[in-house]
Amino acid sequence: VRVNKFSVSAANTTEYLPDAADIIRERSRKDRRIVYTQDLWKRHRGVSRYNRHLSTLFDSSIANLWQPVAFLTGLAAAVNAINEYTEYTAQVPMSALGLTSGALSLLLVFRTNSSYGRWWEARKIWGGLLNRSRDFVRQGLTWFAVEDKALREQLVRYTIGFAVSLKVHLRGDEDMRTELVDILT
Repeated sequence: VRVNKFSVSAANTTEYLPDAADIIRERSRKDRRIVYTQDLWKRHRGVSRYNRHLSTLFDSSIANLWQPVAFLTGLAAAVNAINEYTEYTAQVPMSALGLTSGALSLLLVFRTNSSYGRWWEARKIWGGLLNRSRDFVRQGLTWFAVEDKALREQLVRYTIGFAVSLKVHLRGDEDMRTELVDILT
């Protein structure tokens, strides 16, 4: 095979040809990464999200699981029917439950850790922003004369107003004017 004037054997063509799954993954990446605006975030965190998730359940990859789920549901119904309506007692071995519970617990741990990681990263960014604001005020106050008290107070108020306005913007459910009226006047 000749690629760009280089001779390439069949064994090392994977270096030059991207994997088809990678191409598909990269094309669909823009569909999976949502930049949330205030309206999208309110819609996302609302109670109606459960209805949206249920309505798209059969369009997702979960639709491929219907056969094993139907089998296990039928098995559970059969065991229940045998136990309730006959004198026989049917039991399903608990080893299957024991095997899946470990995987489920790991899945929950990973989800919890990733959400905590996002929260912690946001907390670090917010703390860094507040620290840089304090540094800005300290440095700004050295530029103004000690006698110019009004200008020094205005710098402090505007810097506090910046942090409060950013908080209000991120939360989205507060009124900017009412939050800033006491700070900027």
